[in-house]
Amino acid sequence: MKKIFAIALALVMVLSMASAFASACTTGFDWSCATTNTYCGKGSIEVVPYVKTNNSCEGYDWQVSECASAVNSENVYYAVKLTVDAYADSEWWAAAKATLSYKGMVKAAPALTLKWDDLKAAIVAEETEDVANTFYYDFTAKAWVLVNDDFEFGDAYVKVEEVEKAANAKVCAKLTSSAAGKAGVVGDYYVTANATSIKVYNEKDGKLLVTYTIKNEKVYKIEYTEECGEATYETIKAFFGLEINTCVTLKAIQANFGWDDKVEDCFAWGSKAASIVDAECVVAIPKTGDASVLAWLF
Repeated sequence: MKKIFAIALALVMVLSMASAFASACTTGFDWSCATTNTYCGKGSIEVVPYVKTNNSCEGYDWQVSECASAVNSENVYYAVKLTVDAYADSEWWAAAKATLSYKGMVKAAPALTLKWDDLKAAIVAEETEDVANTFYYDFTAKAWVLVNDDFEFGDAYVKVEEVEKAANAKVCAKLTSSAAGKAGVVGDYYVTANATSIKVYNEKDGKLLVTYTIKNEKVYKIEYTEECGEATYETIKAFFGLEINTCVTLKAIQANFGWDDKVEDCFAWGSKAASIVDAECVVAIPKTGDASVLAWLF
C-alpha cells in the first residue's frame, strides 16, 4: 500500500511540474534562430520653434517654445529636426529629399541638403542602427549632425528669419521619397516596378522569380521560372496579393511598395505679441473710481 501511495504521489508531482510548463496560453514555438533584420525604416522631419532667453553668464540660451510669436520686421527662430527610424531602408533614404517652404518671411526658404551616405556613416559610427536616430540641420555647414552624447545645441542649428507679415508667418519642412518605376527591396524580394510590369527577384541571389505583365491597369499575364517551383510561387502570390485581373495602377504601386512617401510638418507663429516683453510684468487696468482712470484711458 505504501508503494502504491508513493507512486501515486510521484505521479502527481510530475504532472504538477509538467502543468507549470505547459501553459494553456502556449500556442507554439519559433526555433528559426533568425539573425537578420528587415531594413524598412523610414523617417520624419520637424520644424522646431525657438526663442532667446537670458542666462546667468550674461549671454542667451535657446529655448523651444510652441508659444513663439511673430512681429512685423522682427526675427523668428527655428531649427529643423530629422528622425531616421531604426533599421533604415537604404533604397528609400537614397531617394529621399528634404525641403523648406516659407510664408510671411522677407526672404525665400533656404535649400536643405540630404545625403544618405553621410547619415548612414554617422549612424554606423555610433553603432545605433537598431534604434531611431535624431539629426539637426547645421545651417552653417549645410549638413545634418547626429544627436549623441557629444552633441551641443548652438547657433548653427537655429535659422534666423525676418518677418514680413506676422499674420502669415509660417515654416514647413517636408521629407519625400519617390522611386516609382525604379527598384527596391520589399520583404525578402528585390522588386522593379512601373506602369507595364512588376518583376520579383530573389533578394539574395538576384534570380528572377516572377514577372507580372500589366495591361490597361490590370495584371494581364504572370510568368514564373520552372525552377522556382509551385510552393515558392504560392508564397510570392500570398505575399504580394497579385493574380490575373488584379487592378494595378502606378499610384497603387507607389503606395504599396512605400516608394512614394511624403512627411510634412509646419509651425505657424502667433501674431499677437510685442517684440520684447517682460514675462513677469503685469499691466493692470485701473479700478473704477481710481483718480488715474482718466489718464489711463486718454
